[in-house]
Amino acid sequence: MQISQILIVLAVLSFVQTGSNNVNRVSGDEGIQIGIISDNNAEKLRKTFDYAIATANTDLGIPLVGSDAEINFGDSIQGYTRLCKFMQNGIGAIFGPSSHQTSTHLLTVCDAKDVPYIYPYMSEQSEGFNLYPHPKDLARILHDLINGFEWTRFIFLYESSDYLSILNGLLSFYVSSGPVINVQRYDLKLNGNYKAVLRRVRKSEDGQIVVVGSSSSVAELLRQAQQVGIINNKYSYIIGNLDFHTFDLEEYKYSETNITGMRMFSPDQSNVQDLITNLDIYEYDKQILDNGFSPITLEMALTYDAVQVFAETTKNLVYRPQPLNCSDQSDQVQPDGSTFRNYMRSINIRDKTITGPIYFEGNIRRGYTLDIVELQITGLVKIGTWDEHNNLTIQRPPLIELSNEGDANSLVNKTFRILISVPRADLAITDLTITSERQEIIDFSIPFMNLGIAILYIKPQKAPPELFSFMDPFSGEVWIYLGLVYIGVSFCFFILGRLSPTEWDNPYPCIAEPEELENQFTLNNSFWFTTGAFLQQGSEIAPKSLSTRTLASIWWFFTLIILSSYTANLAAFLTIENPVGLIDSVEDLAENKGGVEYGAKMTGSTRNFFATSEHETYKKMNEFMTKNPHLLFKTNQEGVERVKSSSTFAFLMESTSIEYNIVRECNLMKIGEPLDEKGYGIAMVKNWPYSYKFSNALLELREQGVLARLKNKWWNEVGAGVCNKQSDNSNAKPLDLSNLGGVYLVLGVGSGLSLIYGVVMWFIYVARKARYYEVPFKAALIEEFRIAIDFGSNERLLKTVQSVYSRSRNSLVSIDSIITDSEVEESSDSDD
Repeated sequence: MQISQILIVLAVLSFVQTGSNNVNRVSGDEGIQIGIISDNNAEKLRKTFDYAIATANTDLGIPLVGSDAEINFGDSIQGYTRLCKFMQNGIGAIFGPSSHQTSTHLLTVCDAKDVPYIYPYMSEQSEGFNLYPHPKDLARILHDLINGFEWTRFIFLYESSDYLSILNGLLSFYVSSGPVINVQRYDLKLNGNYKAVLRRVRKSEDGQIVVVGSSSSVAELLRQAQQVGIINNKYSYIIGNLDFHTFDLEEYKYSETNITGMRMFSPDQSNVQDLITNLDIYEYDKQILDNGFSPITLEMALTYDAVQVFAETTKNLVYRPQPLNCSDQSDQVQPDGSTFRNYMRSINIRDKTITGPIYFEGNIRRGYTLDIVELQITGLVKIGTWDEHNNLTIQRPPLIELSNEGDANSLVNKTFRILISVPRADLAITDLTITSERQEIIDFSIPFMNLGIAILYIKPQKAPPELFSFMDPFSGEVWIYLGLVYIGVSFCFFILGRLSPTEWDNPYPCIAEPEELENQFTLNNSFWFTTGAFLQQGSEIAPKSLSTRTLASIWWFFTLIILSSYTANLAAFLTIENPVGLIDSVEDLAENKGGVEYGAKMTGSTRNFFATSEHETYKKMNEFMTKNPHLLFKTNQEGVERVKSSSTFAFLMESTSIEYNIVRECNLMKIGEPLDEKGYGIAMVKNWPYSYKFSNALLELREQGVLARLKNKWWNEVGAGVCNKQSDNSNAKPLDLSNLGGVYLVLGVGSGLSLIYGVVMWFIYVARKARYYEVPFKAALIEEFRIAIDFGSNERLLKTVQSVYSRSRNSLVSIDSIITDSEVEESSDSDD
């Protein structure tokens, strides 16, 4: 070993022994470069990364220098390219992306080059540096919560196989006995639609549910669970996702559902508040932050903490990263990289971190404490803690009552009588329409919901298939032109066949000079050839001349396109049954089109609208309802039930009530647009002193979109998942006889006509033969019938002694009496 190398080694050893004071002297002002590769939430992660470095550098002699790169989610090749660029610049550590696939690939490269690799998601692998709790620890936490809540049975919903390690850990705690666990994967089709599984949950007897999965999928599952109707007081949830504090839970606070979660840090921590300030995150107002929610994800917090661990390690260990080439096949690695990586796992940090103390047992992080939080009306409330030494500790705080006693005009602690069935009440809150007639007696707030009169009717029923539905792929016009073309082309073959000398053939090939020629394109044969080509069955006729072959080629091409188009449309027309409705507008209803009757509620603003309207159509409808009082009902529900039970009745009611019913009754629909415009208001006693308070509050709720969200929640989500954009049956239905009856009819009629034609021609043949042989028609008919029904023989003797024709005078003329050509030649030779 050279002397210079020995001196360098001695200097390094001396450096390590003397500690951090020598770092300043050896390294000077040069920085250690660390890089982050992000593929999700990149902007916030980059700002967190930079802020963590700036915080750490305040206590470092050798500063950390951050580099960042953004890649597409799941793009391993792009991530590898960015990693190689970092290594060429002498990177000291890599903070990996969120994608498990990409991160695993980059971890392999960094492990081969001894570059410390840090990743922020749950994993069981031992490589790399990970501050995320181990899956077995998460299983232990869930086990303690389930036991603490005394659940004897529950449903375990997991997103994918990545979370089965938690299930395996949970099952390991129940060796011989334990609760009944119903395990279901909620992302079965990998399309983000979990309602099929959630409907099975709703039908089960279990009301306790444990959910584990990614942050985005768990948040979406809760939203869809509310739509399906399992976010209510009958259900309890434990959310096994450590980003629970970032979810938008505003819609579930008043659902009376017990939703419990966990978090690794409190939003009230000073370093969390400082991070929020430095990130310039404004989408969360102070009120939301005060309610236990935070925009800081666990990935951001662990990134911050990992930077602090890295910085703390540089205080105790010399680390001078060198440029590397990750694409070559050499054994070049980062000097002291593995030593630095191992030292990071041996460090013990008690402060400066967001997620609490950090130390390792092997490759598993220890030392953290989890907050157990519960969703209440005031937001996320801490109800206990969990740590590995004390396990679960539940300490529910007293309920917080909201008050606003400082406002003299406040409605807090005021008692009002709200109308249900009590006369001269202070308020009436119901589906009460604002009308001028009512305004004379009571006051109204501004409208909290706009509406109009609309038509409730049963959905169009599927029309029964027509007998000749197989003809539907083409319009009547196309069929007519197709028939004309068929006739025209057949006549063209007939004419061209007679004009083309090539088509005139010798009927007797043995005669060299025939006295007559025969044309194969007779009128019958022309039609037969055209028919065979059109049905793609062919015939025994083959065109010979250029003209007939050209016409045949064009006809074959035409039939190819026509038949392909017919076949393509036939399946759709036979399987799709278009619904047929009797009415489409209020005008159709006024004319009683299709025999449809209509009615409304006996009293109220809807009935009054028609009674006072000057519109001719509405006046006509009012006269009809007046003449038919049996079509007027005491309640809207009676009218809805009448519509459901009859296909010839429509009910006139307010559009909001119709919208509420049609998402729950799959066979109902709204026809047309509202006939008028009006609104629901809160009725108050005349000159009530707090009326403006209510109107101002309603105006604020409308401007903030709260009223729209509430309507969407109670109209389209809660209890409305039954008819949510689903077809009657997604599978293809088998065709029955009603779909193909016309085809069978054509076959039967065609076969019957052919049979009748054959029998008639057979009678004509027998009559002609009897006349020729001068035998009785009956005798000839009996003999021909006997021959026809002799199914055991396919041969027919032309002359027998038993034949009725042998006794006739014309029977002497037979095949034996015909002089052949050879006999004629022999006779002429003898004469010579």
